[in-house]
Amino acid sequence: MKPWAYVILAVIVLGALSWGYASAYKSGKDSITAKLQEDKVIVLKDGKAIDEKVIAADDDSLTCMLIDCAEAPK
Repeated sequence: MKPWAYVILAVIVLGALSWGYASAYKSGKDSITAKLQEDKVIVLKDGKAIDEKVIAADDDSLTCMLIDCAEAPK
């Protein structure tokens, strides 16, 4: 075979490997993102969603929300 044929073959193989890696990476990333979106926990208090408060709360505030105390100690 001629040397330029090896170069063309190498470029084709590297291109195929790169495309396969990129598509597998994107597929994995998309599946993890979808799983994380599905696993969202909705906290209810008296049957009403309180997502905004829960997302903004720190650990102490979350504990107080769960045990229904007035204010989290700082």
